[in-house]
Amino acid sequence: MRTTASKQVLNCFNKLIPDFNQKLYHRLMFGLSFSDLIMSSSYFFSSWAIPKGTAGVFAPLGNTATCNAQAFFMQYGVTVPLYNVSLAIYFMFIVRNQWPERKSVEYEKWLHGGKSLFCIVGKLC
Repeated sequence: MRTTASKQVLNCFNKLIPDFNQKLYHRLMFGLSFSDLIMSSSYFFSSWAIPKGTAGVFAPLGNTATCNAQAFFMQYGVTVPLYNVSLAIYFMFIVRNQWPERKSVEYEKWLHGGKSLFCIVGKLC
């Protein structure tokens, strides 16, 4: 259900909002939905990606490579709550501080890039 919801949000960006790239809010929501879609998909495959013959696991069908790939995408799922933090910061800029859109865009590299850097470092450790 979560995967379907994220997919629908991504479809809305393409169909309903032709100029979704114009606002930081839309770009943050796109990033959140995309990250959630990746994470939800990795949860869908659950134990299927675990190597065959693993004791105590229901329906293990994969190998070491599929297990590592699933772990990579599940770790990427850390970006979902971080995107929620980015949205909260964005709304603090816009609502509380009453910043114009162009001023909040100056911080976009941190709102998108900070979480990506955090996840990449987490994957390497």
